[in-house]
Formats: sequence, structure tokens, C-alpha cells
Amino acid sequence: SAKCVVCDQRVYQMELMKYDDKPYHKSCFKCLECKRTLQPSSVAMMSGNLFCKECFKKKFKARGKYDDITTVIPGTQGKNKPATAPKTQKPKSKSPASQAVKKATEAKEPVKKDKAKPAPESKDTNTADKGSSMTSMTKRVASCSCGKLEVQCIGEPKSVGVCHCYACQKRTGSVFGAQARYSKSSFKVLEGKSKTYSRIGDSGGRVVFHFCNNCGSTVYWEPDGMKDDVMVAVGAFGDNTFPSEPTVSVYDARQHAW
Repeated sequence: SAKCVVCDQRVYQMELMKYDDKPYHKSCFKCLECKRTLQPSSVAMMSGNLFCKECFKKKFKARGKYDDITTVIPGTQGKNKPATAPKTQKPKSKSPASQAVKKATEAKEPVKKDKAKPAPESKDTNTADKGSSMTSMTKRVASCSCGKLEVQCIGEPKSVGVCHCYACQKRTGSVFGAQARYSKSSFKVLEGKSKTYSRIGDSGGRVVFHFCNNCGSTVYWEPDGMKDDVMVAVGAFGDNTFPSEPTVSVYDARQHAW
């Protein structure tokens, strides 16, 4: 498989980000200045380095070179042309006689001062319903294969990770497990009762897995080391637009070579 342009490490399909026909890890596809993760539509490139558009403008406009640089967007290579600064006409120099007449005129006429406009009244922004922020938070439902066990998660996960250990491979039937970490205060069981299975991990900690009594799908689990949190299987959401990308990967030594 191809190697990442940034870290020169092998890129697997699940973490591949292609830009300008070059492979990147999604975690390496970041702005050189602010380290923010980028999307192909918000990238500016200079001398092979990636920038977000905001840092790109600050960095190069400060040097007076911004107008000579093209922002590259996938599919538009060769179409964009460097922007050129508009031509400005130099002001015509006025003769000493005309300048003297102007000064004499200004000396005779009193200078008019603009009346200060009253400042606009500030609106109280604290009158909004305090509960509106809670109602506007995203609610997601994860369920087992048959749908009899459903849980609800409110808001965005604290983190998303993948695990390549053999226990996760056997539990999922896949080559790795993917899980989203939520606080228990934003998690609840909507429907169904789960059966549990617990095991001791390599670190010595216990993990309790909750699976459907009918179809056997594992939906969520509770590690002893995370008393306030719960892990939910990303695949149980059944949503390929799940917004958070994995930021943690463990047991990489047991990762499949392909």
C-alpha cells in the first residue's frame, strides 16, 4: 500500500485521505501552522505544505505574497491562475499654485465637525432560554442487529478509537473494533434488556459487555477504569456520516498487514 506524504508510514484504506492524487493519513492531514485537521475543500498548499485558508492568508499576506499564490482545490488543478493585484493609478501631482489656493481656502472656512452618533442600544443576549442548548444537542441512537436493544447518546463523543486486539476481533468478527466514548450522564437505554459478559483485559482491568439477548450483538460496554463513561460500538449507530474520526489506535502490533 502507499505511504503517507507527511509521516512516510504505510496508509491503510480505513485511514486514507487522498489529496492531489497523493496519499495521507487522516490524522496527518493537518494545517502546518495551527495543527487543525483539514478537509480537502478547505486546504491551501504552498511548497508541498498544507495550510488551512485562515493561516494561509495570515502567513503569506503578511509577506506581501498572498496575491501571487494560488489556493489548490481538488479537481481544479491547472484551472486556477495566480491572482494579480489590481492596477492602481498614481495620483496626479498638483502644482504648487493649486496647493497654495487650497490651503488659503481651508484657512478661511471653519472645519465642520461631524456630530457624534449615539451608540446603538445593546441587546441583552442572556434572555435566551438556558435549556435551548440542551434541546439543540444531537441525539443518536445505537442498536443491536435485530433492533430489540436500543441506547441513546446525546451530544458528541469524548473520543473515538479503534482497537486491533484479538479479543475485539473475535467479539466483532471483524479485524478491529471501533468505539465511541460517552459520559454516562449523556447515555441511556431506550429499549430492551441486555445480557452481560465480563472479561479481564491484559492490563488487569475488568470490562463488562452488554449484548442483545436475542441476536447477540454487542452494543455498549463499561470498563472498570472509566467509572463515569461508557463505550458504544460505532457500527451500532448504523450511520456512515458519524462525524468523529478515530483519534486513538491501540494494539497496532496485532493489526492486519493489509
